[in-house]
Amino acid sequence: MNFETIENFRYKLKEGKICLGSWQTLSDPSISEIFAMSGVDWVLADMEHTTNDIETIAHIIRVVDLKNCAVFFRPPSLDPAIIKRLLDFGAHGIMVPNIKTEEEVIEVISATKYKPYGHRGVGLGRAQKYGENFQGYFNWLKKGPIVLIQIEDIDGIENIEKILSVSGIDAIFIGPYDLSCSLGDPGNFSSKKFKSAVLKVEETCKTYKVPFGFHIVEPNLEELTKKIAIGYQLIAHGVDFKFLIDESKKGVDLVRKYNKKLD
Repeated sequence: MNFETIENFRYKLKEGKICLGSWQTLSDPSISEIFAMSGVDWVLADMEHTTNDIETIAHIIRVVDLKNCAVFFRPPSLDPAIIKRLLDFGAHGIMVPNIKTEEEVIEVISATKYKPYGHRGVGLGRAQKYGENFQGYFNWLKKGPIVLIQIEDIDGIENIEKILSVSGIDAIFIGPYDLSCSLGDPGNFSSKKFKSAVLKVEETCKTYKVPFGFHIVEPNLEELTKKIAIGYQLIAHGVDFKFLIDESKKGVDLVRKYNKKLD
């Protein structure tokens, strides 16, 4: 596990710099390698909305870590067992979905740390260099893995101040699709309710001086520029399958136009 990579990431967040990331749902580690080679600050391996299992995510973690890029994973839910196993394999941090209360935040942070700071079980894995660097990992764990809390429900919006009052959060991350669904208007990011909810997160994070992030699911440089101007630091630009679909369709659309002229 590359401690320098993750501490550089943590430093950039604290300095107010933008950390651009890629979102991986497909299982092939070659995609992870390509993302890491592109120069992004972080790659997130998703388990929540994919068929990826622990072994698949472990391969992604290894590849991205060896490329000196920060690597996080999103478990299907707040599951300390999964969190423990993938942190032991060397993940630099976690993004836990659909957090609604401060009690859940405390549980997340506790799941990342050994006693007396948490309840994570102690074991030897890749993160500890298979036992060769247990003390080094133990010392680093006082800072702990990066903890990203995902807000994507109206309950999380209403409890955002209580959530941010918990020490140990590295950043808040807005999940736009689930949030819009929770507000009764799935996929509508232009509604007043959605904009109001997002604004509340932005303003509260600024008050508490906690970095905040957003997933721009549809790759869009104009939207990326807007998010940067607002003050977002942790931005996921696109997702693996959208890059494939969008670029493939451009060629298809072009050829269809030519073929139509021949009809």
